[in-house]
Amino acid sequence: MFEELYAPIPDTGQYLARIGLDAARFSPTAQGLCDLVQAHLTHVLFEAADIWAKGAVPSLAVEDLFRKVVVERRGGFCFELNSLFCALLKALGYEAHMVIAHIVRGKDYLPVPTHCAVICTVDGMEYYCDVGYGGPAPFGPVACDGRFHHGFRIASEGICRVLEARREEDSPEAIIQYKNVPVQPVELIPLVFFISQQPDSPFRTGFFANICLPGGSAAIRGGVFTLHDGSTHMERPVENRQDLKQLLATYFQVDPEVLPCGIDSTNRPAPAASSPKSGSGCSRGRFSCFMLLIAPGRSWGSRCRTAAAAGRRWPCRPPPKRRSPGTSRN
Repeated sequence: MFEELYAPIPDTGQYLARIGLDAARFSPTAQGLCDLVQAHLTHVLFEAADIWAKGAVPSLAVEDLFRKVVVERRGGFCFELNSLFCALLKALGYEAHMVIAHIVRGKDYLPVPTHCAVICTVDGMEYYCDVGYGGPAPFGPVACDGRFHHGFRIASEGICRVLEARREEDSPEAIIQYKNVPVQPVELIPLVFFISQQPDSPFRTGFFANICLPGGSAAIRGGVFTLHDGSTHMERPVENRQDLKQLLATYFQVDPEVLPCGIDSTNRPAPAASSPKSGSGCSRGRFSCFMLLIAPGRSWGSRCRTAAAAGRRWPCRPPPKRRSPGTSRN
């Protein structure tokens, strides 16, 4: 049912060309891994336009991701980009697996896991790789040896590992926390659904994009364009749809015409995901059916199917069972 999640990369050479690398000269070494991460970060933007503009649930099928990122030359968000990157690493002969992660920056509690990353092992050394984070991230793989690399290090806290950013005057800042437990692609589907469909998701409340540039970065968030170029910092509002298109073409290496119709610079909420359709792929129709199958209670499941058929979003949990007066909760 979910075989498409485990399909091989359709064309490794085409993927490498997409990020500016030559397949004939590439070798699966530690330096090769660094080249891959840096090339990916500077050629493929971080964006979630499908979620924002259409309320869609992104597909994690390898062929769908390859078509979107490589053929259409678009970007994606963490679960899309890191999933495809992990498949590329395996195709090139690396030992790699996905991990689920929590974004802990600025938080004094453990939030819902809304991120993922790739752990790659080269010559016995584990490296943390992330080509799909829209915030401060290392410009290259980070060896899990406790030392700083690209301004970041991996610290151990019990069974957890934490990506920390170097801060000149203060102690390192915790950015991302994860457990080095390999996860299968199918295990990411519920998280993708949650992140793309919960009303408070940042991907539903506004369009934003991020890409690394030589010596800096460019970002669009909350209708504001930000450019870091060495010691230069520039920030200005995105004026209109045409301005947004120009920025995307100039700084983000993407043809704005391949992005979803109706994209503009306003912060409007995305519509709910469309109703499930047969053959729509694992990311929408099949997962929606999966949610209905695990829903306890026929009446709630029936209401879910009715709501879906009408194009409405179904409840995130079944209603509590009614109890007769005087009965215990147990």
